[in-house]
Amino acid sequence: MRLDQLLDGYATQPVPEGLVVHALTLDSRQVAPGSVFCACAGTRQHGLAFAQAAQQAGALAVVYDPEAAGNLPALTIPCIAVPDLSAGVGELAARFYGHPARQMTLVGVTGTDGKTSVVTLWTQLMRACGYRVGSLGTLGLDLGEGAQGSTHTTPDPISLQAQLAAARDAGCTALAMEVSSHAIAQNRVAGLRFAHVALTNLGRDHLDYHQSVAEYHETKRRLLAWPGLESVHLNGDAPLVRRAREVVEPGVDCHYFGGSTDARWRALSASPVPTGLQLQLEVAAHTAEVELPLYGEFNVSNVLAAASLAEVCGARIDDLVAAMPALKTVPGRMQSVRVPGRPVAIVDYAHTPQALEAALQAVRSHRPAHLLCVFGCGGDRDRGKRPLMGAVAEKLADRVYLTDDNPRTEDPEQIFVDIQAGFAKPRRVRAVHDRAQAIREAIGDAHAEDIVLIAGKGHENYQLVGLERRDFCDITAAQAVLRGEAA
Repeated sequence: MRLDQLLDGYATQPVPEGLVVHALTLDSRQVAPGSVFCACAGTRQHGLAFAQAAQQAGALAVVYDPEAAGNLPALTIPCIAVPDLSAGVGELAARFYGHPARQMTLVGVTGTDGKTSVVTLWTQLMRACGYRVGSLGTLGLDLGEGAQGSTHTTPDPISLQAQLAAARDAGCTALAMEVSSHAIAQNRVAGLRFAHVALTNLGRDHLDYHQSVAEYHETKRRLLAWPGLESVHLNGDAPLVRRAREVVEPGVDCHYFGGSTDARWRALSASPVPTGLQLQLEVAAHTAEVELPLYGEFNVSNVLAAASLAEVCGARIDDLVAAMPALKTVPGRMQSVRVPGRPVAIVDYAHTPQALEAALQAVRSHRPAHLLCVFGCGGDRDRGKRPLMGAVAEKLADRVYLTDDNPRTEDPEQIFVDIQAGFAKPRRVRAVHDRAQAIREAIGDAHAEDIVLIAGKGHENYQLVGLERRDFCDITAAQAVLRGEAA
């Protein structure tokens, strides 16, 4: 695309004609010849600080946010002001990639917990019903051949548009994506037209970024009032979510899912069984018995949310119900690791107090002789949730193994101290910084009829220690221990 076409209506100064843009980027380290470097006004440093590095790497031009820009660097390439670039860069990227979201049905899923599960289950249901669809979120971009890795729940605006374009070019007619509170607050999804959105629940998370729980909840609720929505899907069992209906615009269809009597996709009963969950559901005045190969009763809510979204995307109710027994566990979400004659290990991504509580209660419902829990808390993140998670683990598990979970640049011992403040009897908790060793000890202490919940990292295959990213996977570690291999 020509630069003057890209910036038409955005630039506040004349744009040189004849320059052809080959790529957009927010990161000067990713600049290649023909790229346009977007220098946004950041909270720590303005992107213009990296403009010269971008020029040296072959940037065609620099567009910058004039707010708080200060003195412009001396450049030999065009340097063009675009007011409020931080909010508008997504719309520029959409223009560059040909507005891919307009050519698909776009589904957004937000909430404190359950986003990945709902998006993944929706994708499985839609594909089982014959639709070519994609998904985007914590697990990466999935166009039908497995997910490509991701570093953020919702990518930056330019990467997001590039991935939506890849989905369009792959023939996807619909795509479901996780929408984090960061993505909403930082305008990563600005300019997208969501047709359908769902809110799974509202708890406590990301208070290292948001000023309060109330602000965090309000950010989530913004997605329910998104321009152009056709339908909103709410967890009818969560009072805070039901209350969020007040922000939904008139004329937008609103559907509940869950166990409430006004839910369209309603769970009449759900019982844990050795192979998963036995569900009796009601939808459109019809009832059905379904065996779900999933652990944890909260997965009932996730399946119903996914089905509710799939129905408005065109899937038939009978086809959706028929597809449910073949659903697969989301990687790292209540994923069981089994070896005959050994205790069962369940790996889950739970890293908030409410998610850990839900995971522990879910495991307890399957009636293990003893429930052992391995968990920790991330460094450089919300310190307030640490004692809350400690209290939950001590209350619901028979034995607790405290360990590291991405300590980052924070002192791991201080993280332990913060968590232990929530324990009534901290001396009864086994504290082991080496996560692999903690998993070995927990499984080694367990009997065949016990279950070991390994919480916090889920699908992640790394451990962040200081500024180093080390290879590590809870699933692989548990498998090695259960098979008698060196973890």
